[in-house]
Amino acid sequence: MKLEMKKFFAALSALAIMSLVAVGCKGKDPKPNPDPNPQKTATITVKKGGKDVTNLELSVGDKVAISTNAASAPEGLIVNSSTGAFEVKADPAGIVEVSKTEIVAKAAGEAKVIFSAGEAKVEVAVKVKKTEEAKFDPKNFLGNELYVPQRKFSDMKNWKAELVNAYGSNGWNFTAYKDDPDSKTAFLFVPNDGTQSVFGAVGYYHNPQSGPTFIIASAGFKLGFWSKEKQEKILTAFGFTADQQLDGKLKDGTPAASGVNQDRGLDGLLYMQKKKSPQGEEYEHLTLQVTEVENAPSSSLHTRAAFKVLRK
Repeated sequence: MKLEMKKFFAALSALAIMSLVAVGCKGKDPKPNPDPNPQKTATITVKKGGKDVTNLELSVGDKVAISTNAASAPEGLIVNSSTGAFEVKADPAGIVEVSKTEIVAKAAGEAKVIFSAGEAKVEVAVKVKKTEEAKFDPKNFLGNELYVPQRKFSDMKNWKAELVNAYGSNGWNFTAYKDDPDSKTAFLFVPNDGTQSVFGAVGYYHNPQSGPTFIIASAGFKLGFWSKEKQEKILTAFGFTADQQLDGKLKDGTPAASGVNQDRGLDGLLYMQKKKSPQGEEYEHLTLQVTEVENAPSSSLHTRAAFKVLRK
């Protein structure tokens, strides 16, 4: 009997110990095992306007912004990958030029733009058409670098093909402003390396935030360049020889000059702003603003203001 009681109490002790061990081991739920190979399980999407993108049709010179944030490129492609990173390449090369921030149509043809994250990928078929073969008249150049078609400024949004061909013949390249990668506001042209020019950029504001459509040409010069003599020389070089007003100021005090190209019915407003280069060196930034005479705000410099422009 005593032996049986000992066995009974021994069994109870064993159960108590097992119970304590079980309670002590309960703790927190174990963490799920990490993905052993996230590259194999990665996902990636390419969307525009909330819809998946499988193909694009572009013209030579067109640009499409790429971003991972819809707010920063509402008109562009939005890439979302589960890994937080992605790669992009074009096949074959030469039709489009790609980076993680944009697609640039370089030549007519067809190509694939391949977005990838790990082993996941999305292919976007891109068809690039030749820029419309719009005729241009070299006589429409004011000076050697300011092309103004014999068309109404109100139709400027339809000037692109003619401008691309005109500037292409003159050693200039179609590009875009940083704040306007899809050229929704303006068409921007810059000279190629080695091309001699007075101005370093010409912008055609076909859809300005306010006011009439206009053209600007701009460049930077060393301090001391701005003078009555230089103002007259620049205005005259581009045909703004009538009704010249020199060494004046706009209503905000900006140094300015102006003139009229009577043959073309154009008003030219030239103004200077002091700016600093990325290296901190101060320089004089000159801008020639061109509008149709009928849309020139005023003939008196001291009552005029420069139109708002984008960052180059």
